[in-house]
Formats: sequence, structure tokens, C-alpha cells
Amino acid sequence: MFALIVVLLMASGLLTFIYIISFNGLATGHTKVEEGWYGIQVQLKRRHDLVPGLVKAVKSAMSHEETLVDRVLEAREKAIAALAGEDRDAIGEAEVALSSGLQGIFGYTEAYPDIKATGNIETLQKQLEETEDQIAASRRIFNSNVQAYNARLLSFPGNMIGPRHGFERSKSFELPEADLAAMQTAPSIDL
Repeated sequence: MFALIVVLLMASGLLTFIYIISFNGLATGHTKVEEGWYGIQVQLKRRHDLVPGLVKAVKSAMSHEETLVDRVLEAREKAIAALAGEDRDAIGEAEVALSSGLQGIFGYTEAYPDIKATGNIETLQKQLEETEDQIAASRRIFNSNVQAYNARLLSFPGNMIGPRHGFERSKSFELPEADLAAMQTAPSIDL
């Protein structure tokens, strides 16, 4: 009888240990996902903050291209509004629209090197390019964290423990493929 009690206590202790380890793994994974998302938000906000400086630097030289400048500013406002929400699809769409507008400005400055020759525009363009790289790196980290967290949540014993404690699958942050292709090609500029 004593041996049975010892075995039951050991089994109970082992199950409790597995439960705690699994719960802590899910909690850590969820925290990493949140940290990764915060990293993306910081970089997107940095990009949003750089746009007005770029627009100001090119606005006088692009007075006859006000629709392009206005489109970039409007896309920036939509991106800021989307970032304030939680819908990652809306954020992705807004960011693609902003990137497309920025590509238009960069295409314009490439077509007119005298505009690009001013130091401010080149500096801002370089900062925006660095920010784009940081956004891509943050997105890779975030998506990797999401994948690891979701795998833990879907496998045993996480699939039994997670739902009991409110852990839900997280969605990765992807930009629509068609929009990614559009971002890579500068729009044509009619003069």
C-alpha cells in the first residue's frame, strides 16, 4: 500500500512538473511574440516619423507633383491609424501603400538628380532604407517567434494546457505578395 502511495505521489509530482514547464513555455513564447510585435511597431513608427521630413525636403522641387506628395502623406496617415489598431492585415496593407508612395518619390528623385543632390534628401532616403531593413529584420524575428509559439501551442501538452489558460494561436505579419512586387518596382512618372 505504501509503495502505491509513493508511486501515485511521484506520478502526480511528475504531471505537475510537466504542466508547469509547459505553461511556462507557452507564457515565454507569448511574451516573445509580443516583444517581436513591439519591435515591428517601433520600426514602423520610426518610418512614419521620417516621412514628413522627406516630403518637406522634396516638396518645393516637386511642386508640379503635388498628387504624389499628397498620396504619400495620406498613406502615412492611414498607416499611423492602422498601427494604432490590432488588425495586422490592415497594417500590412497600409504599409504597402506607404512604401509604394515612397517608391514614387524615390523614383522622382532618381529621374532628377539635382533634387537628390541636396544632402537632406539623400540622408533621409538612407535613413528610410535603413529603417526598411530594420522592419524586415523585426518581421523575420516576429514571424519566427510566432512559428515557435504556435508549434508549442499545437503540440502535446501545450494543446491541452494552452486553451485552459487563454493562450491562442498568433498570426504572423506578412505583406501581401502582389503588393510586395508592386513595392519593388518604382511607378512611372509622367512629366
